[in-house]
Amino acid sequence: SLLFVDLDHFKEVNDTLGHNAGDLLLQTIGPRLQAIVREDSIARLGGDEFGLIVRDPAAAETVAERIHETLLKPFKVEDLSIPVRASIGIAVYPRDATSTDTLLQRADLAMYQAKAAHSRHTFYTAGSDHSSREHLELAAQLPAAIAEQQLVVYYQPQVDLSTGSCRGVEALVRWQHPEHGLLGPDRFIAMAEQTGLMHELTASVLEQ
Repeated sequence: SLLFVDLDHFKEVNDTLGHNAGDLLLQTIGPRLQAIVREDSIARLGGDEFGLIVRDPAAAETVAERIHETLLKPFKVEDLSIPVRASIGIAVYPRDATSTDTLLQRADLAMYQAKAAHSRHTFYTAGSDHSSREHLELAAQLPAAIAEQQLVVYYQPQVDLSTGSCRGVEALVRWQHPEHGLLGPDRFIAMAEQTGLMHELTASVLEQ
């Protein structure tokens, strides 16, 4: 099995503490992951992404849980204790792919599905390529959707039960997509977080 590990909200560490602190954090994550699998079975794939090979496919889920456990033990960075969370995608050879590139791609797809579902780890499933392609298309369209005011806001009343009067409203954002119709926040909020668009999305909602 190939485990594709992506750190959640790592950009916040770089933005808040600086890239040097982010690099120090990555350097301390590596040895913890190496303690779980053999040294020749792990690689940093780039940025905040790591790949791990688990030679026994039946042990993949157990290894994924061990990764989560070891990352949640706080890391010391500039006198701060920082727990790290990760999203993990798992692809199995030869069931999911027989080539290195395809196996890596499908583990990557599974990771994005785990991140979107707020699940700690997800196995690649046949047919998820189509949904991932749609996800990529929506991610590419989201900046223009915000700029062109395709995001609309619905208001849910907050009622004082003792008087029956409306004391306020909750603003609920939706995406009025020109092709797919009205999309709920589960289709694009996590996407906005992953692509660094939450500031623009939030500003659009507040303006409305």
